[in-house]
Amino acid sequence: MPAQDTIYARRQLHKLYTEPLSVLSSNIISVGGLAGNDTQSVPLYFGARLNEIRIGMDQRTADHFLFIGAPVDDRSNVDAVVRCTGLASPMRGHIASNANRLNQTIQVQPGANKLWVTDQQTGCSVLILKWPGGFFSMIHLQPNGDSEFNQLGDFINRSDLGLAVQKNAWLRPELTEVTARSGNGNNPEAYILVQSLHIARAGACQVIGVNVNGTFEFYLQKVVVAGSVFNLSAQRMQWTPWRDYIPYLTY
Repeated sequence: MPAQDTIYARRQLHKLYTEPLSVLSSNIISVGGLAGNDTQSVPLYFGARLNEIRIGMDQRTADHFLFIGAPVDDRSNVDAVVRCTGLASPMRGHIASNANRLNQTIQVQPGANKLWVTDQQTGCSVLILKWPGGFFSMIHLQPNGDSEFNQLGDFINRSDLGLAVQKNAWLRPELTEVTARSGNGNNPEAYILVQSLHIARAGACQVIGVNVNGTFEFYLQKVVVAGSVFNLSAQRMQWTPWRDYIPYLTY
């Protein structure tokens, strides 16, 4: 019933603007299909079904055929997807597949953008930066492949814990390099870092920003799968002051 679905999606989108923790605590949110090499302001498509929400730059990404339990070939509800203006920060692939991985990233102000999204994390790292003057940046890096580690790395990577620790350690200086290239000679005021490798085997993380009175508040949803049960947790993330030497604190 597309008309009722459209109303439901519109209500869920409005509730995400006004009660983000309530929505994130009761709906599995997945963002995917973001294109490009850097953050951009784009039309975002928003679909909702039962206790799931899908967001993407393509209308089909948010359509009901991608939802759990929905028929794979059922695209009848594509008209039920609603649209908003938001910022999209695509994942930058590992160094072997993305020559733009360590390029500078744009600084943006919230403006008319109601949401800020990035692809769902299943092992990647997302760094959010707060700059002077009310500007923000977001960097999303995929960890490098196992083949790029040396023999010692291969030995450490025999355990999930070793894999997470080593790949997280590799990602942090890369994130710092992108930050240095993006500051126009200035340091950020503060940062938020989410490194998802520690739960990648059991679930996923979703970072989402909400425009609240002309600034962004950022939220983290963790989804841990236990058999057929999806356990959700959500929190509003806090900023950590930036220092010249960063022993990153991470979520």
